[in-house]
Amino acid sequence: MSTAPMIWPPPGPLDDVVPRSTHLRPISIRSRRQRRALSSVIVAATALGMLGIAALPAAADPAAARTVVSGQARFEVLSPTLIRTEYAGDTKFTDGSTFNVIGRDDFAPTKFTKTEQGGWLTLDTGAMTVRYKEGSGAFTQDTLQTSLTLPSGQKVAGTPWVTKPTPSCTIGTLCEAEALGLTGLSLATDHGGYTGAGFAAGFENVGNALTLATTVQQAGNYDLAMRYANNQGGDGKVETRTLSIIVDDAAPVTLSLPAGGNWDEWKQTTAPLALTPGKHTIRIERTAADSGRVNVDSLAVVPTGATYPAPSTTASGQDCAFGVVCQA
Repeated sequence: MSTAPMIWPPPGPLDDVVPRSTHLRPISIRSRRQRRALSSVIVAATALGMLGIAALPAAADPAAARTVVSGQARFEVLSPTLIRTEYAGDTKFTDGSTFNVIGRDDFAPTKFTKTEQGGWLTLDTGAMTVRYKEGSGAFTQDTLQTSLTLPSGQKVAGTPWVTKPTPSCTIGTLCEAEALGLTGLSLATDHGGYTGAGFAAGFENVGNALTLATTVQQAGNYDLAMRYANNQGGDGKVETRTLSIIVDDAAPVTLSLPAGGNWDEWKQTTAPLALTPGKHTIRIERTAADSGRVNVDSLAVVPTGATYPAPSTTASGQDCAFGVVCQA
């Protein structure tokens, strides 16, 4: 597209303007009226050209059109059945090559829908669906789920980031903390009096958690009971500490843990839970509102007011009852 020709030397009155451009054929001006009309056309054409330039949209970035960011998670829709997933705790995503998908910038644009509802981000291409629990951190089998519709119409569900299933804990059964899903915690044995193979030590940082799954047969009120130790922490304080109990996506319930005389003294505490029938995921987590810094030996979900269950006495080499945690 040519710009308006530059005129040099500067013209006199408007009716003396004669456009000069090596890109234009010579024009014969026969009358003042024709010259004025032509000048008006040139001015109008120049204005329209400028408007046209201003109205041209910037070139769209193909990568941006297929990319969805949710907190520290990023998803790139490459094809109807191929979605790249990436989690970056520091939100510094990697734009380099993917070892099993070379030349991903060459994929044709894929139409998809994005919805956010009930705390879940859902990307749907029509053939494939990816769901991510917003703000849940690194991908796990509980926070990133996929489903694929085969040409036959059959739907196949998957959890691509499974490391191992969330351990189950039967209602009314004592479960050793070290056998549950540990996030930022470690098995320790440096204090006496524990049951099982040791205890889950830490809760030093926000996000440290114990995770378990349980199935409720009858709706009602329950207690989450815990056996723990609490004494002088890394902050030099001896005080009542707190953790949060999060059932599925419900609001946290505070679990209060009064201090003991030393780290070898194991105490018990409870917090009430109202549970509906069905399977639930329970996470005991140190949130930003909690003080943490405790050790956990075991826990149990029991009917309200029930006594704390005894540890399993199953010995090595014997049968392990269904639904009971057995020491490895």
